[in-house]
Amino acid sequence: MKLQSWFWLLLGLFVIYRMYRKALDKNGIDITIKVYSEPGTPEKVANSAKPRLAKLQKELFASVALLSAALYTLVVTNLEFDYLKGWYVLGLCGLVISYLYLKSESLPTFALLNSRESGVADEYRISQENLKSSRFISARNTSLGVVIATLVFSGNWAYQVQKNQSEAKLWAMNEMNNLVGTGWCENFWNIDATPGPDGDYDVSKTGGWPCITIGSVSNISFQDSGKDLEMCLNYSLSRSVGPPSDSDNSSEYAYESICSSDDSWEWAEGWDKDSVRRKIGDELNIMEELEQLQVQMCRNYYFGMSVDERGTYCYGVL
Repeated sequence: MKLQSWFWLLLGLFVIYRMYRKALDKNGIDITIKVYSEPGTPEKVANSAKPRLAKLQKELFASVALLSAALYTLVVTNLEFDYLKGWYVLGLCGLVISYLYLKSESLPTFALLNSRESGVADEYRISQENLKSSRFISARNTSLGVVIATLVFSGNWAYQVQKNQSEAKLWAMNEMNNLVGTGWCENFWNIDATPGPDGDYDVSKTGGWPCITIGSVSNISFQDSGKDLEMCLNYSLSRSVGPPSDSDNSSEYAYESICSSDDSWEWAEGWDKDSVRRKIGDELNIMEELEQLQVQMCRNYYFGMSVDERGTYCYGVL
């Protein structure tokens, strides 16, 4: 994990701990428990409402702190390692927060506990009164609202992501089908450059030879790879086997596979045909292989070429 992630994780856990200690000190919980636990304290006093409330509050604050720490750790580490989808994290956060809110609001109030002497029957009656109180009903409704809203948002998030991914996969498969027939050529008989609508130039190259092209694409599949969705496929390569006058004559000679992430921010990554073709060229060092093919083909067909063809395709090669 990165140093920055460690910093935010430890800082957040420290803040949660300090808030826990501050809540205990503000309510005098540890002092109350200590005073009523002193040796010689009558059993009736030690088991009265006030120390019981203090212990109940301490358990509540401790559970809130532990759950908050666990949830915060989950969020920070998931941002780093992405082992859970974002909508799962959102749903879990909503459930934990609603639970903690309901638990804190259903805690018996000072007034109820301090107005009665503690006993098993009384404590049960107080608990029942607390459950029926308007405060608890309001907290229950609010907690339920948080759960419903979280599930709606996380479910909609998951649906939109899945929908977008399905559309992206369909588009990528069409792009890979259009990849067949594209490739790399060492020299071109004619190169024209015409001004484009955006002020750039549209380059048209014809009569390339020798060439290495993508002959076929098959077994396109998609899989999760860390934070990215990865597309994998099998492909074959074809290379020129005839003279420039028969440049369409080619033969398959290699069968490979490749995976590409849907990440347009990184060089040679992406699902468009140009990105995949560029990545294939980089992984197989196509340009070096193309230079070797040019030397071999010029040796084979040099004396059968016209003067113009020799100057275009084999000048400076032999």
